[in-house]
Amino acid sequence: MSTLDTALKFIGENWLGMLVMFLSLCCVFLLLRAFCWLFCWGRYKGDLQRLEKGERDNGIGYVLADLLVKIVNDFRHLLALMVVTIFALALAYALVIAGGSIEEITRALQAVTATLGGLVGSIIGYYFGESAAKKAPNSPAAEPLPPAGPIVEDPMATVNPPIAPAPTIEELRAATAAGANATPKTPPPAGD
Repeated sequence: MSTLDTALKFIGENWLGMLVMFLSLCCVFLLLRAFCWLFCWGRYKGDLQRLEKGERDNGIGYVLADLLVKIVNDFRHLLALMVVTIFALALAYALVIAGGSIEEITRALQAVTATLGGLVGSIIGYYFGESAAKKAPNSPAAEPLPPAGPIVEDPMATVNPPIAPAPTIEELRAATAAGANATPKTPPPAGD
């Protein structure tokens, strides 16, 4: 057996492990590249100064990211419709496969709604949140409040006189000795 046959046999037997190793190295490389970009290390050192000056990066990464953002912004309604359609088709498929038994139909409905129900709920929440955000600038609740005016004293403070101090025991005894109709003399309020 030649060396080439041995090498090809080794590759044939271990191709999956070699593929996993290659993909793992690619992931490590991409993570290292992302960290270098994030912390402005290496060739990304000047990026922070360019971004602070307002210069835009026109590299392929920027172009692809901008393309994906535009696709999502332009076609987000279509994407949401596709997800809801996939949910409806999966639900219909599960019901067809389930057969006629109520227990099987229940299990199929639970499986589909458990896997895709949260996704549809997120989409609905996104649309309600988006519509609330679009309404917010025009709604009266979003208008700024008028500036606070001067502090006004309590109008009831001038209507009701201040509370007089309670009569002393001697004044009460004198009032009861004078008769039931007599009222004890109290000093005038201090503010008058």
